[in-house]
Formats: sequence, structure tokens, C-alpha cells
Amino acid sequence: MAKYLKIYKIGNFYNAYGDDGIIIHYLIKYKYVEYKKSVGFPKSSYNKVINILQCHDISYEIYDKDTLQENIMV
Repeated sequence: MAKYLKIYKIGNFYNAYGDDGIIIHYLIKYKYVEYKKSVGFPKSSYNKVINILQCHDISYEIYDKDTLQENIMV
């Protein structure tokens, strides 16, 4: 079974939780909020984040709330 980094779109922001948030924190240096166990970034940074994930060969899934919108396996 493939492991995907999961990113959730909520309004004008994207969030990654738990280990997925930690991965984005280390790759992109976005602040990891410990009490929420998440990293968030604005919609305007979406392409930057996706390009970095693809450069590091990290598979990801994008959800709009609970609905899968995009599934990329590298």
C-alpha cells in the first residue's frame, strides 16, 4: 500500500496534520503548531509546496474537506 502525504484544503488555506505536517515543516520551514499538530499555508503557496514535494519524490493527496481532489504518486 502506497503512503501519501495528505493535505486538506479548508477555505483559502491548506493544512497538513501529524507526521505530514512535520514533513512539510522540515522541507519548507512553515511553522508547525504543536497544540494543533499541524502546518498551514495559504492558497497562494500551493504551487510552491507541490513543486517541492515533487522534487523530493513524495506522493501526496489533496482533499477539499473530506473529498479527494487530487492523488499524485511519484
